[in-house]
Amino acid sequence: MKKALIIFVALMMFGLVDTDAQNNERMKRFERSKEQRTTERPDRQKITDRFKMRSMGMTMDEALAQAATLKTLTLRGDSLTSLSTKIGDFVVLEKLDVSDNLLTSLPSEISKLKNLKEINLSKNKFTKIPDVLAKLPNLTSIEISENQLTAIGQDVLAIKSLKKLNLNNNQIAKIDVDFSKMENLTELSLNANKLTELPIDLFNTTSLKELNLAENQLYSIPKEIGSLASVTSLDISKNKLRGLPDEIALIKRLRTIELHSNPLDTLPVSFGSLTSIMKLDLSGTNIKTLPQSFEKLQQLRTLVMNDMGLTKLPEDVVVILQLQELSLNNNKLKDLPAKMEGMTRLRSVSLTNNEFTDIPVSLAKVATLQNLDMSNNKIVSVGSAVKTMTNLQNFNLNGNQINSISDEISNLSKCKSISFMDNKISTLPASMSKMTGLKMINLKGNPITDTEKEKIKKEIPSARLIF
Repeated sequence: MKKALIIFVALMMFGLVDTDAQNNERMKRFERSKEQRTTERPDRQKITDRFKMRSMGMTMDEALAQAATLKTLTLRGDSLTSLSTKIGDFVVLEKLDVSDNLLTSLPSEISKLKNLKEINLSKNKFTKIPDVLAKLPNLTSIEISENQLTAIGQDVLAIKSLKKLNLNNNQIAKIDVDFSKMENLTELSLNANKLTELPIDLFNTTSLKELNLAENQLYSIPKEIGSLASVTSLDISKNKLRGLPDEIALIKRLRTIELHSNPLDTLPVSFGSLTSIMKLDLSGTNIKTLPQSFEKLQQLRTLVMNDMGLTKLPEDVVVILQLQELSLNNNKLKDLPAKMEGMTRLRSVSLTNNEFTDIPVSLAKVATLQNLDMSNNKIVSVGSAVKTMTNLQNFNLNGNQINSISDEISNLSKCKSISFMDNKISTLPASMSKMTGLKMINLKGNPITDTEKEKIKKEIPSARLIF
C-alpha cells in the first residue's frame, strides 16, 4: 500500500494521472457499493440515506417533502433571488447552503431554524450580514464570502454562539465591530477586502485561534497583536507590510504564519521566540538575512522562501535540524551551504528555477531526502554526487541542459520516478537497469533515437517510459 501511494504521488507530480477520470470512476464504485449496502438495511434507514443524498442540490419543492427530517439542505447555484418563506418548515435543519445565488436578504421565517448550526451565504449579493441570523441560538458558522459587504455591522455581536465567521472577498474597508465581545469566536477570516488599518479591539479577542487578514492594504500591524495569546494560525500575506512589531513574538502558541508577498526587509529580532512555529512562508518578501534568533525555531517543519531573489541561503536555515520541507523556488541560487548535510530530518526540497549547474554535494549527503525538484536550472550533467542519495524516491530534473548521466545514478535504489523531460539526453547509462524499483522515467523532449528507445525499453523493462 505504501509503495502504491508513493508511485501515485510521483505520477501526479509529473502530470501523468487523469485524476478527473479516476475520481469519477471511484464515485461510481462508491455509489454502487452504497446501493448494495442499503438494500440490506431496514426501510427507515434506507429512507434516511436517500434524504442525505438528495439534499445535495435538490429543488426547494423536492426538499419541502422531507422538511420534517432533513438536516442538510443545499440550494446552491439555483439563481435564486429570494428564499421561500417555507424555509421555516425545516425545523431540524442543521446545515443550510444557499451559496452561488442572487440573494440580497433572508426571510424572517429563517428564525424558526433553532437547530441551525452552519449557514453558507457565499457568492450572493448581500450588502450586510442578515439581521435575522442573530435569532438563531445554535449558529456556529457563517460563510458570507464573495458578496458586496462594505461593513460588518453590530448585529453580528448578538450571535453569541458563533465560532467561525468567513468574510473573505468583500469590500470591507474598516472593522466596525468589537470582536472581543464574541467570546466563542475561534476563526475569523477577512481575506481579500480593503482594510488599511486594524482596530486595537480586534486583538482583545482572546478566543481567536485562526486569523486571516491576507490580501488587504495593511501597511502596519499594531503592537497589540501580541495579545492574541490563543492564536495558532496567522495569515497576513499579500499586504503592504514593511515591518512587524517585536510584540508578535508574544503569540506563543503560533504554529503557522503566512508572511509572503509583503515588502518586508527584515524580521524582528524577537522572532526566534516563536518557538512553536511549524510552518513559515516568507515568499515574495525582500528579506535577505535572518535574525540570529531564527535558529531557535527548532519546531519548524516547513519553510517556504520562494521568489525572494536569494543568491545565498542564510546559514540560519540549515541549523533548523527538525526541518522536513524546504522550498526555494524562483531565486538565484547556485549552491547551498556545506552544513546542509546535517539536516537529518529533511525529506522534500524544491529548487525550481534557480541557477544550479550541478547537484549540490551538501544536499546529496542528506540521507533522509526523499523528494527533490531541481527542474529549470542550468544542470549539464548528473554527476557522481547522486551516489549518496540512497533514499531518494522522486527526482525531477526537467528543463535543464543535461547531456550526460553518471553510472552512479544506479545507487538510487529506492527511486520510484525520475523525470528528465526537455533536456539534451541521447542515452541512459546501462547501470540504470539495476534500479529495479523504478516505475516511471520521463524522457519526453530529449534527442533520443528510435533505436536507443528500444534499447532503453529492454534494459529497464519494469519502468513506465515516456518519450
